[in-house]
Amino acid sequence: MACVVHQSRWEGTTDGFAYHIRANRFLHGMVRLLVGTMVEISWGRWPVTRMEEILETKDVRLCGTVAPPHA
Repeated sequence: MACVVHQSRWEGTTDGFAYHIRANRFLHGMVRLLVGTMVEISWGRWPVTRMEEILETKDVRLCGTVAPPHA
């Protein structure tokens, strides 16, 4: 069964930012990889097109650092 993401968004909070995602299921480490990759892009380390490349190729080796579980 394919993993389908229905919603993915960032929200500003008083402490910083919170990431919200809704999907039909989650793969092991998926959300932490997504967050780590988006942080790398937001810091300007990679172009936005990097996320497109990851999604098109489905190559997790292109993803950023795994975000820590407590962040």
